[in-house]
Amino acid sequence: MSSLKLQTVERALIVLEMISEKPQTLKEIQTELNLDRTTTSRLIASLMERGYIERDPATNIYSVGLKVVHLASKKLNRLELQTEASPLLQELSFMLNQVCHIGILTDGKVCYVDKVQPQSPIPLISYIGKLSNVHSTALGKVLVSELSDTQITALLESAGMEKQTQHTITSINCFLNEIRQVRANGFAFDREENEANVWCIAAPIRDYRSHIIAAISTSGPKPIDIEKIIEPLRTCAQKISKRIGYDEYTI
Repeated sequence: MSSLKLQTVERALIVLEMISEKPQTLKEIQTELNLDRTTTSRLIASLMERGYIERDPATNIYSVGLKVVHLASKKLNRLELQTEASPLLQELSFMLNQVCHIGILTDGKVCYVDKVQPQSPIPLISYIGKLSNVHSTALGKVLVSELSDTQITALLESAGMEKQTQHTITSINCFLNEIRQVRANGFAFDREENEANVWCIAAPIRDYRSHIIAAISTSGPKPIDIEKIIEPLRTCAQKISKRIGYDEYTI
């Protein structure tokens, strides 16, 4: 990155810090940055266009925009999710004696934010922070199940549908059919689609708005005992959801 771009980024961050402490006018921001009016106006316009700051039309005072609030809430949600979910995830993992994960959707990928591994697990390539494909994982299927078919199609066209195993779904139409089953059942399967000889089942974690913000999964060697696993998995997902504000009776 050029020094000019770095300087612009630094100035933008200074503006955000300034107005988070005290909303200010364009003149005040210009004076603080020691810039000419044109340069300051361009900087402000860029930040406004992205939603990071907003202007009160009555006073011409700039303050922090909703985009900053949105980013902060995502971070807080993730921290809250991990704090509330971790003991329940451990409980589920040891109950089933299987690897359990929590994942979120990040830029069209599944990001593992927590993992519990019992003493004698099957070897898995997952780890906290790892990004995996949406189309080949049970977590991914659950995480996109709330999106429209059009949104899912756009996501898959952008991310691609790489063949992980001989069982991986690589057709958008076939994947959409799979998602319709996920929506109907309330859970998703990965039948050796991401790793050979590994089956996964995932269920949604919902927030206070009933939106799917994460998913929980458990993985085991085929054939996985679905009847033994599905109810504890769904119960764990429901408990986590309630801990972060979901109330099925008020939706």
